[in-house]
Amino acid sequence: MEGYELSMATRSFKVFKLRDDEEGDRGVSSRFVEVKDLNGDAVFVGDNYLTAVRAREFEGVRSDSVYYTDDFSEFNFPDVNLGPHDVGVFNVKEKKFGSFYVSTPAQNRDMPPPIWIFPTIAPDMD
Repeated sequence: MEGYELSMATRSFKVFKLRDDEEGDRGVSSRFVEVKDLNGDAVFVGDNYLTAVRAREFEGVRSDSVYYTDDFSEFNFPDVNLGPHDVGVFNVKEKKFGSFYVSTPAQNRDMPPPIWIFPTIAPDMD
């Protein structure tokens, strides 16, 4: 369609934690509390998947950040196959978006939605 721009970019994040039972139970809506930082952790979100890691254990991973990948791809539209296009990082403390991987439309073409791959971390036996 002429004059139409498809934009699926992430524009905001709110991060919540589930309160402990000891904090009191005032109903379902009060069981979730918005957090202002991730206590040095990093959260990875994408395609119905979420995991959290200690950022200090992974070189280059930013603490108190949410790394996210596109959960939408134009594979269902045969004439518009651009692949994933919304990949970024959000710093919860600073409430700022950033990038960690920048690709061109040609690199994204015909690519499936991205996934996260984590190395196995051996437990500290000391």
